[in-house]
Amino acid sequence: KIDSHIGHCISEWRRKAGLSQETLAQTIGLQQTAVSKIEAGKQSLTVEQHFLSLMLAAFLTQKLSLN
Repeated sequence: KIDSHIGHCISEWRRKAGLSQETLAQTIGLQQTAVSKIEAGKQSLTVEQHFLSLMLAAFLTQKLSLN
């Protein structure tokens, strides 16, 4: 399932970037519970959220390259 795969990737990128779910949620304008559900693959993603996940991947990739 694509939502589960995306959620797993977001979780891995977030952890590698040293961010908490709360910090990530604040950064991208979501509630921490939404980030938790997305990472667990328990929330279906809308088209907008898929786009947001791509932007998030770019953000976390940049943060990792700066560390």
